[in-house]
Amino acid sequence: AREYLHDLTLFYLDTLTSNPIYKKANAKGLLRMPVHEDGDWHDVPITHIVPLWCKPKHAYYLSFHLVRDGINGTPIVFPVVARGEDRVRIFLHAHNTREEVETLVKSVCSWAEEMLEIEASGDKSRIPSAARLAYDLMEEEKAKN
Repeated sequence: AREYLHDLTLFYLDTLTSNPIYKKANAKGLLRMPVHEDGDWHDVPITHIVPLWCKPKHAYYLSFHLVRDGINGTPIVFPVVARGEDRVRIFLHAHNTREEVETLVKSVCSWAEEMLEIEASGDKSRIPSAARLAYDLMEEEKAKN
């Protein structure tokens, strides 16, 4: 199981970092993996806990997007981490399949693509679709009480 998890983590890192949308989001500072930015994860010990750093306040947006797609991603924000070091922590486990990892990468990249579009629009009031859905559900729940 340990070797499979290691190989799955390598597959995740290779698949995500080779995606052109991830590359663009990374270049724009929207999404990054400082722990793995040197790209030598095939030569050093790695962990199955894979954080994705986001722009401040974007960790919740990414987390909402992942949850909407059936993936658990935990937002880690201040005061748990320093201001400006928001991230989403993802845990891979030995029961994950390569297909599930591909789904994870597709979800991350579709969120990044939407965020890039929002930023390019210049509309500061626009929020991502999964966040709108989450906020609408919270408002519905609040109205019930």
